[in-house]
Order: sequence, then C-alpha cells, then structure tokens
Amino acid sequence: MSSNRFIILVNPQGGTKRGLEILKQVEPLFREVGADLDIRETEYAGHATEIACKIDLEGITGF
Repeated sequence: MSSNRFIILVNPQGGTKRGLEILKQVEPLFREVGADLDIRETEYAGHATEIACKIDLEGITGF
C-alpha cells in the first residue's frame, strides 16, 4: 500500500462539466509517483458533502 493516499471527488456535472476530462489529465500524474487513488464520482446535488462526511481521513495524504 502506498504511503501517498488521495481521495478525489469528481463532479461530472459541475461548472463547465469537464470534471472527468480534467481527471483523465491529472490521474496519470498521481499514478506516476505511485499514489494510491480513491476516485469517487458524485451523482446528485449534495452528494459530495455526503461522501465527505463519511470519509475516515486516517492515513489519507490529501482529499
């Protein structure tokens, strides 16, 4: 298990609706340095908040 663990929330419908496109650009950079990623896609309004409230940040490098 990597010591660099990140949780990434992606909102495909937010803003300019480019969340997934941007993720495709940055994900390889994380993988290149051996980061362990937990990628979660939001599905509805308020979903990111629900996810964030339930996450245990123990051992997480970035969120």
